[in-house]
Amino acid sequence: MESNMILVGLGAFLVVVGVVLVAAQTLWAGRLSDARRPRSVVADASLEPRGRSGLFDIRAHWPGVGLAALGILLLITAAAF
Repeated sequence: MESNMILVGLGAFLVVVGVVLVAAQTLWAGRLSDARRPRSVVADASLEPRGRSGLFDIRAHWPGVGLAALGILLLITAAAF
C-alpha cells in the first residue's frame, strides 16, 4: 500500500515538473509575435510568423515531455496494482 502511494506521489511530481519545464521553455523563448528575420524585411499586417516556429517542436521539448510521460506511466502502474 505504501509503495503505491510513493508511485502516485512520484508520478504526479514528474507530470507537474514535465509540464512546467515545457511551459518554461516556451515562455523563455520570447514573444511569439517577435520577428526573427532581418529588420530590413517589411512586416505585413499579420501577427503570424512567416515560417514554422520551433517553439512547439516536440524535439525541442523532449525532456519535459519525457518526464510527463514517465510520470503518467508511474500513475498508471500504481493504479493497476
